[in-house]
Amino acid sequence: MDAVQDAAGKALILTQLCLCGPGFGGQGATSSTTTRLSAMPKTLYATLKALPGQRETLRGLLTALAKDVRAEPGCERFKVYTLASDPDLFHVEETYRDDAAFAAHMATEHGKAFNQTITPLVEGGGSEVVFLDEVV
Repeated sequence: MDAVQDAAGKALILTQLCLCGPGFGGQGATSSTTTRLSAMPKTLYATLKALPGQRETLRGLLTALAKDVRAEPGCERFKVYTLASDPDLFHVEETYRDDAAFAAHMATEHGKAFNQTITPLVEGGGSEVVFLDEVV
C-alpha cells in the first residue's frame, strides 16, 4: 500500500493492489482500489452488552485494551463507560487523529486479540460501532 498526501496536504490517497487467488476473481486476477483517506479526526462509539455473568471479565478486558489503545500515537480519546441504568452495557468513545491513525489502530495485535476474545462474552459476538461526523 502506498499513502500519498494530496496537493492541499489535507488528505491521503491510499492505493492497494490486490492479487487474488482462485475463488476471488480467478487465478492470478488483479484488482486495484483507490480510497481517499480523510485528514480529519475519526470519531466513533462502540457498544457492547455483556452476556449474563460476563460483566467483570469484559470490564477487565476493556481496561487492558484502553491502556494499549491510549498508547497508540494516533489515539486522541478512548473512554469506556457503562450505562447508569444497565451496568452490563458498555459504551466506548474513540477518536483518532485521522483515517490513517484509525487504520493503524485496526491493524494492532491488541485490537485483534480483544475482538476475538470478546466473541463468547458479548451479545452478538462483538461490538456495535457507529461512526460520527463533528457538527460544532
